[in-house]
Amino acid sequence: MTTPPPFESMSLEERTAILRALAHRIQISARVAERDFDPVCQLLLALSVRLEGCCEEVAADPLRGDDVVEKALRLLSEFALRRPEGSIHEFAITSRH
Repeated sequence: MTTPPPFESMSLEERTAILRALAHRIQISARVAERDFDPVCQLLLALSVRLEGCCEEVAADPLRGDDVVEKALRLLSEFALRRPEGSIHEFAITSRH
């Protein structure tokens, strides 16, 4: 028997919190894309809204949730790699003030 991935072993509340945090991070990336006139901003914003709206449903199915987390992290990583160095972190700091 193999050890399940950490997401699968979390409680429903923890999985929901992870998915909400990912939705929030995707929304921040959408704002960065919008600021930089990147056409992917609408896609990212739509994805963040959709994930936020169904995170309880996705969290209830650990295998589906694990897949969603993996894909969301990949998307965020690819988006970050396309940005000029530091621009995402700069946006996150300046948008709070």
